[in-house]
Amino acid sequence: MKNIFKVIVGVATISFVAVSCDVSNKGTLYTPDGKDAAVSFAQSTLQDTEIDAKTTKYEIELVRGIADGTLTVNLKSELPNGVTCPTSVSFEAGSYTTSVSLDISGMAVGKKYVGKIQLADASSFNSEIATQEIKVIFAKAYTWVSLGKGKIYDSVALQVSDDDLGLTDVEILKAEGFNRWRVMTPFPEKAVKAAWGDDFFCGGASEYIELYILDETAGTIKYSSPIKTGLFHANLGDNAYIWYYYPTDYSEKLASYESQNTFLEDGKVIQIACAKTIENTSNWFGVKAIYIAMPDFASQFEEWLRS
Repeated sequence: MKNIFKVIVGVATISFVAVSCDVSNKGTLYTPDGKDAAVSFAQSTLQDTEIDAKTTKYEIELVRGIADGTLTVNLKSELPNGVTCPTSVSFEAGSYTTSVSLDISGMAVGKKYVGKIQLADASSFNSEIATQEIKVIFAKAYTWVSLGKGKIYDSVALQVSDDDLGLTDVEILKAEGFNRWRVMTPFPEKAVKAAWGDDFFCGGASEYIELYILDETAGTIKYSSPIKTGLFHANLGDNAYIWYYYPTDYSEKLASYESQNTFLEDGKVIQIACAKTIENTSNWFGVKAIYIAMPDFASQFEEWLRS
C-alpha cells in the first residue's frame, strides 16, 4: 500500500474561521449598530504553503450579514503572476457566504506567492467591523508517495573496498502525478564513516537527492545540486567539503556529461553524473556516476554493478 507523506490542509485552513464563528447567527455578527448588508472576508490573513501541486483553483470565503436578495461585490487585487482573482463575485439570494475562486494553475511548485485581495466598493462593507482586505501567502507542494526501499552506490563517498561496494538502503519517493523522485538519506553517517573513517566525517549531508525529467524525448534527468555527502577531506583543510554538482551547475564546460543523467535497465536504475568536488581547494574527483536502484531491482543491483 502506498504511504502518503503529506496531508493537504488548505480546505481546513479556509474553513476554520467560518466554523469558529456563530454560523447560525451571521446577521448579528456582521451588522453592528444596525448597519445592514455588511460584507467581509472571513479572515485577514490566509497562509497555505502546502497546496497540492495538481490544484488549479483555490477558494476564499466571503461572508455578509444580511442575505436578502442577490448581491454582487466588486474586488480588486494585487497578486503575483501565477495567481488570478476575479473582479467580482456574487451572493445568491438567501446565502450568507460565497467564495472567491482564485486561478492558481500558473503557480510554480516550491515558490512562495504573496499578495492581497480587497473589497473594491466602500459601500459594500462596514469599515468599523468588516475585514475588507485579505493577505494571501501561497505555495504549492508535491505529495510524496513511497515506492519502497532501493539502494544507492557511490564509488567516492560510500564504497569501502573492491569487495565491499558500500551499497546503502534508501527510501525512494515519487511525486504523485509527476515525474519527480526523491532518494532519501543518501549518505547516512554510518555508511560514510564505514568508507572514510571518523576523521573525515563533518555532518550536514543532504536529506535527499531530488531528480526530475529534463527531456522526455532524450530520456535525460536533472537533479538539484549541490549534493552534500557529510564528508570533508581532512588532509586538505577543515572546509574541504566533499560536494557533488550537476555537471553544468559546476561548469558549462561539462555540458557533454548531461546526457549521462538518465535511466538504465528500463527505468529500474537511475544514473546521475556528478562533478565530485572538494570545496575550497583546487582538487576534485572528476565527473563520476552515482547509481540508484529502484526497489524492484535492489536485489539484483550488486550483481548488475559487478557485471
